[in-house]
Amino acid sequence: TKFLTIPGLPGEYTESGDAWRKTAETLSAIGGKLRADGIQLSYHNHAHEFKLFDGKYGLDILYSHSDPKNLHAEIDTYWVAYGNVDPVAYLRKVEPRLSVIHIKDMADDPKRSFTEIRNGVLDWEGIFRVADDAGTKWLIVEQDTTPGPALDSARISFENLKKMGRA
Repeated sequence: TKFLTIPGLPGEYTESGDAWRKTAETLSAIGGKLRADGIQLSYHNHAHEFKLFDGKYGLDILYSHSDPKNLHAEIDTYWVAYGNVDPVAYLRKVEPRLSVIHIKDMADDPKRSFTEIRNGVLDWEGIFRVADDAGTKWLIVEQDTTPGPALDSARISFENLKKMGRA
């Protein structure tokens, strides 16, 4: 593999600004060793990484205290929006770290449910523009839950991506 992603961390690594800084240093060191072997380490976010510590998101502390060559950002577009942050703006903020992006859409409903790509409220034109500018290698479609059979949702996302010239 050329990419290794940390899908999240338990609270002890993310419960304070200091914990985030220590985590950043540790992951940056691990990422440096992996990079020497041709593997890019990334961190995959959820919404809780947008908790504030001294006015900074935990995720921002992670990235500001790690080497961008050693720790990339596998941003999940849905969870950024769920954390009440604009996905396009956040992708732009971490653009040099975007080897891989998890693309997931959010329905326009009170629960902010998962939905197929382009069937929700996220700005796909803006997301793809940042991905292109960043030289992102992979756009990974993910939908945690589906209203019907999972393969039907995968087909809908694929067809919508084709209409947007992305598949």
